[in-house]
Amino acid sequence: MTIEQQIFDRCQVNVEKLKEYGFREQTGKLVFSRELVHGLNIVVEYDGSFKGRVEDSELDEEYTNFRMEVPGKFASEIKKEFVKCLEDIREHTCYRQEYRFQQTERINKFVQNEFNVACEHLWEDYPDFSIYRNPVNRKWFMLNGTVARNKLIRLNESAEEVDIINIRIDNKDLRDLLEIPGIYEAYHMNKKNWITIAMDGTLTDGEIQRLIIDSYEIIEKSKMKTTNRKKGGSES
Repeated sequence: MTIEQQIFDRCQVNVEKLKEYGFREQTGKLVFSRELVHGLNIVVEYDGSFKGRVEDSELDEEYTNFRMEVPGKFASEIKKEFVKCLEDIREHTCYRQEYRFQQTERINKFVQNEFNVACEHLWEDYPDFSIYRNPVNRKWFMLNGTVARNKLIRLNESAEEVDIINIRIDNKDLRDLLEIPGIYEAYHMNKKNWITIAMDGTLTDGEIQRLIIDSYEIIEKSKMKTTNRKKGGSES
């Protein structure tokens, strides 16, 4: 990911606040500039996504050394200022979305309302992953996560990140379900009893909701076969 992608990941932009911040319209874009040192200027453009650069006004060219994997001392200082500038723009003009895709947000609201359950974040090192449990037997029936597409589709080289959910299934339905676009073998869970769904609109909300209800009911039926759990752990 670029510096810009990392800083503005999951950010929703308020265009009016960009203008208040100092962005000006130029040839279909909003552009902001700020002077640094030694004839260098930070220029940030927004046209649906943020792109930044450092310009050397004395040489009339772009300064790119700060983007090196291991920048030198001067380049490191420029990188700090570049990052500081972008973070300040983010703080004053954006708000962060919990999920990358709107479908993920809609589906999570459905789960919370339908089953009267709260989302649990179990792993500090993996804040993008969370789970929902059956309130009686405390077993998981859905997991939220974010992964690179190439971890779902082995032949796809795209490293674009996508929201996913994992849900429980009846394993006799596995083969038919995996034929449906948008459904994949379970990511990091038992591939016989779970599937992964990409939350990118490939499946409709209604289709996903029905599968989640099935997952909840499968877990509900198993409540006599398990004892209540006090701590989270991996589900099989």
